Amino acid sequence: MISFETFEKCIKAIQYQDELDDKLTDLLVDKECTGWVKTGGVLINTMISLLQELLNDKYEYVSWWLYDINENNRFIYEDTKEANKQVRYNLNDLKDLYLYIIGDIEKVKKDIVDKKDIVDKKDTFIKSDITLEELEMLLGYRPNTESGIE
Repeated sequence: MISFETFEKCIKAIQYQDELDDKLTDLLVDKECTGWVKTGGVLINTMISLLQELLNDKYEYVSWWLYDINENNRFIYEDTKEANKQVRYNLNDLKDLYLYIIGDIEKVKKDIVDKKDIVDKKDTFIKSDITLEELEMLLGYRPNTESGIE
């Protein structure tokens, strides 16, 4: 386990490196190209993997929060015992993400919503009990182990 302060420093360092890479891309890549420059990719991926391991982040919320979701629309929905209702955890704030990952969900901002009111789930994370390994098996994914980098 790591402290929130260390977690926050790591996330901010990743975001800063991504911003630098975006600026470098703007300077070096022709506007008519679709390429980009990533100078810290291996280190960023390693840092994310370390954070996930240190926090036991088996659902990979860290990478989801950084890359797979629109800013200010970071919600996780979980079913409730009441039919047609879900708990919506608001993870827009980094502290709430941290608390959710470490399992201190009572302190996370949340509300109860009707399932019918959830119009656009593409920018949300619906928690499932399937493991990453099971998902990879279902999708036929095999990590590249020849390079030693996954």
